[in-house]
Amino acid sequence: MRENAAMAVTREELTSLLERFEELDLTELVLDVAGTRVELTSDGRPPRVSVGSALQHRVSAPSVGIVHLTSAVGNRVRAGDVVCTLDVWKSSLPVHAGVDGVVQGVHVADGTMVEYGQALVDVEHG
Repeated sequence: MRENAAMAVTREELTSLLERFEELDLTELVLDVAGTRVELTSDGRPPRVSVGSALQHRVSAPSVGIVHLTSAVGNRVRAGDVVCTLDVWKSSLPVHAGVDGVVQGVHVADGTMVEYGQALVDVEHG
């Protein structure tokens, strides 16, 4: 089932793609399916997702953990800003925006458990 009619790639397909990307030790991958473009790199930059003409940066969970949001839709963020933290065991892992822009979507509720690779926040470049 598709999460969003405009999104041509399911969460399961994207998760599988991320796993294969890491298994094959690739350095860069660009996938364009029915107007949805996904860019992955191994240099530490978060995946970029664009749907249609607006370029959005999808911030994904780097680990399993409990999410604590620090940004909301409409907030302006810089690349190094923390958009949320993940409680992992007895430590807190900051999750950065990755790009300068405006938060356009939040995909999780504060205090919920998230999985590795799960979409957390979308930031539109600008």
